[in-house]
Amino acid sequence: QTLTDVYDAVVLPALYFAKQDQKRANLTVEEARVIYQATRELVDNLGASQATIAVVAVPVAPEEDTVAALLPKVRILACPANDEADEVALQMFQHVLDPVRFEVEFTKTTLLTAQVLSLVEQISPGIVCIGLVPPGGFAQTRYLCKRLRARFPTLPIVVGCWGSPKDEAEHLARLGLDSIAHTSTTLLDTRNQIMQLP
Repeated sequence: QTLTDVYDAVVLPALYFAKQDQKRANLTVEEARVIYQATRELVDNLGASQATIAVVAVPVAPEEDTVAALLPKVRILACPANDEADEVALQMFQHVLDPVRFEVEFTKTTLLTAQVLSLVEQISPGIVCIGLVPPGGFAQTRYLCKRLRARFPTLPIVVGCWGSPKDEAEHLARLGLDSIAHTSTTLLDTRNQIMQLP
């Protein structure tokens, strides 16, 4: 399986079910934090291993390397919707993007919406991607998207609502962002959407 397959089929659903257990009080806040930290370390290791394999297995021709170096990278501002699980999910999202074409900068969940808007104005990203692992985070995502669209009418906004294998349609309906942002429920779809943006 590819790294994207592993993230979409295994790691993101694990985060989703951990958040469900925390919501139902089957996990304490501290137990959930340990799970998120362990997942973050796993994702770091998987990403590093994948990068090493890619370098060894797929050497880049000199002319391709030159062309890639001449093209400016697309800067993506990655914003977690609500909590640490969303931050970890965005790390996975970074790993499935081509590092030659895209540069990802992360915000923290502690940032207020006004601070995110200010950051967008300062760094002028080509795309804003909001990462969300349900449950929770829907209201924050809708609010941030609406504020971003009002302030930056032409800025591409992509929302990944990841990890919920059985409730994808319901979660997209809850977001209700069809006219504001591109939405998707897998890392693969999110990556494909971003690659198709002008």
